[in-house]
Parts: sequence; C-alpha cells; structure tokens
Amino acid sequence: MAVFTVTANAIGAIQTGSPATGTHNFWIDAVNAPDGVVWQYPSQLINTVAAQTITGRGTPQYRLSRLFAWFDLSAYAPNITSIEFEFEGLNVYIAPQFGILCKSFAFQNATSTILDPPDFGAGSGWDPGVTYSAFSPLASSTFVISGNATCVSEANANGYINLALIQYDNDYNGVSPGTITNVKGGDIDLDPTLNFSNGVFSTGYANIVNGFNGVDINNVNTISSADINVVIGV
Repeated sequence: MAVFTVTANAIGAIQTGSPATGTHNFWIDAVNAPDGVVWQYPSQLINTVAAQTITGRGTPQYRLSRLFAWFDLSAYAPNITSIEFEFEGLNVYIAPQFGILCKSFAFQNATSTILDPPDFGAGSGWDPGVTYSAFSPLASSTFVISGNATCVSEANANGYINLALIQYDNDYNGVSPGTITNVKGGDIDLDPTLNFSNGVFSTGYANIVNGFNGVDINNVNTISSADINVVIGV
C-alpha cells in the first residue's frame, strides 16, 4: 500500500439569491434555483458553503452557496482503497455546522477548470441522490471529510472525483434556515493549492514472477495473485 496527496484541479463556489440572480423570497425557490453567481480564485478568495436568511422591512430573502471541486486521480486508479478530502476552512457560523459531499457534473464534467453558473442546479450540476460521504462537520481551520465506498468506486472507475460540498442541515435536507437573519455554514479558502484529496492505493504484487512485474499479474496458474503464498517453491 502507498499514499497519495493531490491538489484540486479546480475549485469554486456558486451563490444564488444575489442581485445578479434575483432575490428568493421563498426557501424552496433558492434550493431549486437553476444557476447563480460563480466565485473562483484568484478573483474571489473566499466563499461559503451556507444557507442564509436576510431580513429587513419586507419578506425574508434566502441565499445558498455550494462548493464544487474536482481532483485528477488517474495516476492511482483503479487501485485506490480509501480516500478523503482536506478543505481549508476559515470560519463557521452558529457551530456546529455540517456539510456532505455529493456527486457533481460541474466544470463540464471534470474537463475544465471553469465553473459555470448552471453548475449550481440540483439534479443538473450535482446529484443529491449520490453521496460521496456521510454528513461531516465544517471547521474554522483545515478539516477532513472521508469519502465513502461509492466515492472510492467512482474514483477508480473514472480516474477522478468531481464533487459538490453542500451545507447539510438546510440545503441538502431542504429545511428552511428560518425567518430571522442568520448564516448557517462555513467559509472556505478557494485557492486550489490549499484543498487536497488524500488517499491510499494498492501498488500490486511487489515481486517479479516469470519475468512479469507484480502490477501486471492477475493470476498465476489460475490462482489469484492476492492468494499466492508460494509459486514454484519460492
């Protein structure tokens, strides 16, 4: 076994409910918004994974921010056995706060470094039905979210992970953050070099058998290489 650490190929956030996308006076409209305003480094350094209520003299307004990132893992697939994601957290609001990783189709399905406004949309830019982690705490400093078996499987199958980090309690669960001014979530540094995927991968059978490198051996004499203790008395 060996370990790997790779920085994000691209990372960014999309916020809806801002002036460019109009206001959302109903929570469900913010959750189902088809697009939003893109925040990416170096133009924008920080954004939130958050659900927000803004109140004034009129009806409450709602905003959401969702984080997107992808990591090239082709050098380690299909031998990845575990994976985690390390984010550069900066602040949390009304702690404790939680996020969850979901499958994403952003960045033109991990072929670009440019986040597009429609990547915000649930069901089009990311898939609420495919989670890559359990709900996990956000933090005011570096924090780690462990990938689940689905995450490992798709990293091995695709050679990359394309994810959305979604505020859990309100955004992912569709529960309104309330009618008083508040922000529920956390801030994250959008510098790609400060956000990582870490993991463990198998390097294969370590020795040479009949002139073949261990990484090329699937079986010897119909016996899986994982089950080989002795080959021809060696």
